Amino acid sequence: MKKLVVILAALLFVTGVGAALIASQVKAGGGVNVPSIRLIGEQTSISVQSPFQVNSGAVDKFVPENGVIYQGEKIFIVPLKITNMGRMPYSVNISPRINEGTWPNLDLRFTGKILVPNKIPIIGPGETLEITVDVSVSYGSQNASFKGLFLDIFPGPAEIPALPEKG
Repeated sequence: MKKLVVILAALLFVTGVGAALIASQVKAGGGVNVPSIRLIGEQTSISVQSPFQVNSGAVDKFVPENGVIYQGEKIFIVPLKITNMGRMPYSVNISPRINEGTWPNLDLRFTGKILVPNKIPIIGPGETLEITVDVSVSYGSQNASFKGLFLDIFPGPAEIPALPEKG
């Protein structure tokens, strides 16, 4: 029991001394002395962009004049060509987004030549993915009222890391 008390007292002392040293440096105006390595100079400008170039064919729209859509009805059919302009493979993630209002439950169905069921498509550098996206209101969707519907297309990792095995 005495050893445990001595160990705890030593930890509190070391932690207290370390915190006091850092606090004294900050109060002295010196900041914390942490080594750093310059990766990009202040004069270099960097622009981060999406690696995808997206083209859409004619969109088939099934929204009636009065704007009322019922559960289970198709809203749009959108043909897409997504080209990877980047230097590494990416997965293609597509999700709907509304501009304003109450979010309905939407179903997206993807069809295309190289799509594997239940797998997110991956495209390599310079490759083009041609898919068609059917957007419909889900059966059992909540009542909703919204303005503007978009498909956001963004890159993801080509491989999703596996979860560690429990053992």
